[in-house]
Amino acid sequence: MREYHSNIKGGRHSYIHLRIKEKQPRSLRYPVDYLVALDADTIFEHLEDVSQGTKVIYDLSFERSDLASARMIMRDTAERIRKTLEEGGDTRGTSRAP
Repeated sequence: MREYHSNIKGGRHSYIHLRIKEKQPRSLRYPVDYLVALDADTIFEHLEDVSQGTKVIYDLSFERSDLASARMIMRDTAERIRKTLEEGGDTRGTSRAP
């Protein structure tokens, strides 16, 4: 997936979806095998892209983050993430985002 300069200037996070295979990949695959998060928002934003076996590489300080502090997540996405977190017993999704 390619991100554009306007997304970066507009405050959206930038990411790349990379698939590595012996043969040329013809499509993206979900859930992802690895997620490298350069900020805490990325973990929330891509929560639906991971599974039990996904390896997530992140800064340990992100564990103190909660959904309410996420800067760039759209309201409907935040609500969907909040429900997913609450269903899994995670309280980081219980406070309301501004």
